[in-house]
Amino acid sequence: MGLMERILHRAKTDSSNASTALLAGSKKNLAIAEKIVHDYGTAMASRQSMNGGCIADIRRLPHPKARVKDAIVFLLRLTDDPQFREQLKSSYILLADWQEGVDLAIAKNHANADAGGDAAEVVKDIAAKDAAWEAWEKWRPKVLEEERALKAELQELGLW
Repeated sequence: MGLMERILHRAKTDSSNASTALLAGSKKNLAIAEKIVHDYGTAMASRQSMNGGCIADIRRLPHPKARVKDAIVFLLRLTDDPQFREQLKSSYILLADWQEGVDLAIAKNHANADAGGDAAEVVKDIAAKDAAWEAWEKWRPKVLEEERALKAELQELGLW
């Protein structure tokens, strides 16, 4: 095989290997992004069941907020499914509900309002819900500001 043929053959082989590596890397990135978003969805469901959708401390996120954002953006760029896109965009905006410095006690599980008819438990539950509402009111301006910023980020990326 002549020198020119070897160079062309090598370039062809290198190109094929690069494509294979890129495809493998993309599949790996897709799997990682899906795992991160799945973990985040589980954390959101847990937060809602624990405190009625109130804000939660960022330390309760399963991955750093920036990594969750990157994973959501990655998936938004790949999907054409309108319903999935809306879910991803909503999930991105809901990252504002995870704030640094939130009292971890806000996220504790409250008693059921029925409480088996026990008046003391009902009063305790109402007080806990009032405390959660007060905590939400305290954090609300910061959460709303971050929601606007997150939406603006998606708009800047052409994903909104």
